[in-house]
Amino acid sequence: MAYHDSVFYVASQKNIKLLTIVDDYEAGSTEKISPNASEIATIAPEDLKIHGLYVNSDENTGDNFLLVPLETLDNQIDFNILDLISKPPGDDFDYQFKQFREVVPRNDRFDPVTKFVNIFDKWNDEFSVALRESSKVDFYYNGTRVSSITGMNSITNSLDPVDTVHGVDISFDETYVLIGKNDIRAIANELTSRICIEESESKKGFIFQNIFYQKIKNHCKLFNSFVLIKTFLLVSHGHIVSFFSVLKQKWIKHFSFES
Repeated sequence: MAYHDSVFYVASQKNIKLLTIVDDYEAGSTEKISPNASEIATIAPEDLKIHGLYVNSDENTGDNFLLVPLETLDNQIDFNILDLISKPPGDDFDYQFKQFREVVPRNDRFDPVTKFVNIFDKWNDEFSVALRESSKVDFYYNGTRVSSITGMNSITNSLDPVDTVHGVDISFDETYVLIGKNDIRAIANELTSRICIEESESKKGFIFQNIFYQKIKNHCKLFNSFVLIKTFLLVSHGHIVSFFSVLKQKWIKHFSFES
């Protein structure tokens, strides 16, 4: 989901639904919106999978724009700016995708992206990582693919099961790759266009499921303590204990104590 220039966007992997918000709402308030079907427009990029909606700012003008990562036919991430020529509703609704960065085609077999994660740092630079079905990995900086993990054995032309990538994630400081079951590698985001697996460091004793905590540590008060129990993360902050589901990636319940 995204909200930009008075338009509310909701995306699936196949299409983007748009609704122009004409009323002004008080900041922090909650309002139920029940639009008619005729007020909702649909954008469906042909044969291209959508991997999110992100509002970012132009480094020169400071103007906001909506960035849409689309998966190309050769399974790269093609970042595009969605520009509304005419907002919905109405028969004159029109839009265009403007390519954010040039994508260099590659000769590779069909290998769809199974996980894509990204962040924008305080300078609005974009960092992302994509895990593909074959366990290959692509790293991106500011919308450009800067390196990949292919891991191909030249003899068998396949990935070594021991070195198979099982997970990827990213924080504001590092990009993470889970190789095998226990080998967690971290690559400093400050490397920017030089991000690659060869620059990674092993993270001993690091819990891969806790990376979300790395994402928020600089943006909120640190928790007093936390513990991972199976697939639930329990955190204490002040007089409150909260349950976070690692599988569902959302807060489940909060408990408040007087002392």
